[in-house]
Amino acid sequence: MNNNILSSKLMVIVDGIWKIVLSQLLLVITNPLLAFSVTFVPVTASNVVILIFLSVTLLPSLSALYGAFAHSDGDWQTLWHEFFRRYRRDWRETWRVGVAFTLALALLVYDWLFIALNPRYTGFLFLLLPVLSVVFLMLFYTAYMIAGFQGSVRNHLHNALYLTFHHVFSNILFLAVVIGLVLITKATNFPVLQLVTAGLIGWFSYLRLSRLVTKAQQAQS
Repeated sequence: MNNNILSSKLMVIVDGIWKIVLSQLLLVITNPLLAFSVTFVPVTASNVVILIFLSVTLLPSLSALYGAFAHSDGDWQTLWHEFFRRYRRDWRETWRVGVAFTLALALLVYDWLFIALNPRYTGFLFLLLPVLSVVFLMLFYTAYMIAGFQGSVRNHLHNALYLTFHHVFSNILFLAVVIGLVLITKATNFPVLQLVTAGLIGWFSYLRLSRLVTKAQQAQS
């Protein structure tokens, strides 16, 4: 009995590890400039805005990754094939939405930096932070909506906005984990973290978002 439980837990851990590693590889392949910049370029005020513009490729990759996780059989070949099939199928829609989110984030981050450099406007930071957080969360939710549900871009954005406000505390925790992983990786430059952070965020965000979306669906039924 105990051996079966240990074996089951070990299989879950191994399954999670290979999905993290494969997610890392897929995200790096489809976001090479962003991956290189996040890893090797020092964080400065001007570089942050550049990184935001480079993230235009992120939403298409996340959407394809979420769809691959949801519809693959569990082996790496199926996951790999499903990822690129979905990336090619949805690239028009995901790139349009990705550009919109990138411009919104770039504008908000530029405003944040401007306010941070002008102490007399510091009070506006408390207004800008929630807006920036909402847009960042909506990016993840919209990628998930496109991957898992049929509908127009307008409907996906509407559902993403609803889900962003439906689980406030869970979303704050999710946001803290994602940003924390990036900051810790950048601050320490630990090689192992650099090799798995993107994949870890991809796998973690899929598990977390799928759970929150399921809870929202159950609450509406």
